[in-house]
Amino acid sequence: LAAEAWHTARSQLRRSVLSSLSIGWGVATFVLLVAYGDSMARTLKDAFYAIGPDAIFITPGRTVLQAGGYRAGATVRFSPQDVEYLAQTAPAMGLISPELRMSNRDFAFGPRIHRSTLTGVWPEYGSIAEMRLSEGRWLSPEDQSNRTRVLVLATDLKTSLFGNEPAVGEAVQVDHLSFTVVGVLERKIQRQGDTVANDQAIVKWQGAACER
Repeated sequence: LAAEAWHTARSQLRRSVLSSLSIGWGVATFVLLVAYGDSMARTLKDAFYAIGPDAIFITPGRTVLQAGGYRAGATVRFSPQDVEYLAQTAPAMGLISPELRMSNRDFAFGPRIHRSTLTGVWPEYGSIAEMRLSEGRWLSPEDQSNRTRVLVLATDLKTSLFGNEPAVGEAVQVDHLSFTVVGVLERKIQRQGDTVANDQAIVKWQGAACER
């Protein structure tokens, strides 16, 4: 049988070579597709966990239909009172935090100035959004109650202001107000439409809303 197969392969050399190449190409393509699928699945899983595995983000929008006394197309926004009401009346949600972003803020450290985004949150936001630190600490409830001016820097903003030097403990000017850096975030996979995840400073809610 082996001799007959060898004889056939030699007599039909071109056909044998083309068949072998086709089979090899098919196997290689299959392996590449499986590897690509596994890699894509891991990337998507990492992206979901980077956003927050059990997080729900509610953003401002407009009504599509007339409902609740609102006309169609009316703007709907959350207020701080709405967030506090949800925290009190819907304990099954677990953790909740507002997120207020203000763009085009001037950050300065020594001679270095960088324009970036200032984000105000509650300390619970760190657990909700899986905010992991490369150095220092996250915002604490004590920062919230004592109204201390502290902030956490994202990686790109930290690099723009400090380069490779440590940032924790240093004072950064934000629109002429002084904030102490208490932490630096690890680089984060950005969720769709989020262009500032790695170029922002995060402060407690009062720091963003009351001291601007």
